Amino acid sequence: PPPPPPPPPPRDSIRRQRQMCIRDRLAIVAAHFFEPHYWSRSAKNFIKTFHAPGFAGVALVFLVVFRRQGIGGRAYLYAGLAAVAAGIVSELAQMGSARSADVGDLLRDVIGICAGLGLAATFDPWMRARRRRGGLTLLLAGTGAALVATSWLTVMSAHALWARSEALPTLATFAHPWERFLYEEAGAPTASRVSPPRGWPVTADDVVLRTESAGRWNTVLHLRPYPDWREYGAFSFVAASADGATHGVNVNIWDIPPPGGRRNSFYHAIEVTPEPQRFTIRFEEIAAASTERPFDFEHVELVILFVRGEDRGALLVDDLRLEP
Repeated sequence: PPPPPPPPPPRDSIRRQRQMCIRDRLAIVAAHFFEPHYWSRSAKNFIKTFHAPGFAGVALVFLVVFRRQGIGGRAYLYAGLAAVAAGIVSELAQMGSARSADVGDLLRDVIGICAGLGLAATFDPWMRARRRRGGLTLLLAGTGAALVATSWLTVMSAHALWARSEALPTLATFAHPWERFLYEEAGAPTASRVSPPRGWPVTADDVVLRTESAGRWNTVLHLRPYPDWREYGAFSFVAASADGATHGVNVNIWDIPPPGGRRNSFYHAIEVTPEPQRFTIRFEEIAAASTERPFDFEHVELVILFVRGEDRGALLVDDLRLEP
């Protein structure tokens, strides 16, 4: 027969545990307001990947609190509801702040909560004594897979941030899978990595990015680069038309605006032909175009390429780098 549940704890212990639950919820909500102003978009997106594994941990904390109250299996239900409530409140609280509420974040919270509680149930002696071993094994496999899948995004994002800094002065070559975290998830249209055509000037790798313009602004590339460009003097890349036509392309470079200020948005017009060329933009040109305040080369936010006019276009892009 299954062992009897433990005796309920004293009233003082229950009161302390409830106070700890309230403090945990307030701490979660307060953490959602924390967003350093000069963090790059890649760093902010990396923090967002912690939603699933983070709320798995939150659910486990609530589970420990409720299990100590001697309520048996209901502790899992109460812990899940408390963690979901904390996630909902934290997202709603962001609506009046600099951050924004995101249904996707809440969905990741719920996945992490279910995975964390399911993983805990498979190792809980009280649950193992009341459930069949086969069912617990399936629960372990399912929740473990969900937790690994959600945590994998965190691991890959962390690797992308590290590899991006190690690759300097190269910003992107599109030869490495981790670089997808720097451009495709930033709102760029669907792009593909293809072999370069004959005579391509970059020989360090055998991959170029083929991307077609899409969206309201005919965007062809939306890159989150390494943000600190102060030690360099120019930005360059190789590009060619992929559809045989000549396209007018604008290069748009943003810095991160100061608190309460406006960003600098630098535009540079080029003509991209079927013949591959290396285009170089000197930082003196960027600085001279900034009239309201100096361009902040320490906090570069985005590099955007888009086709001018209403015509669609396809480009081959490669070897975005910083030059001396």
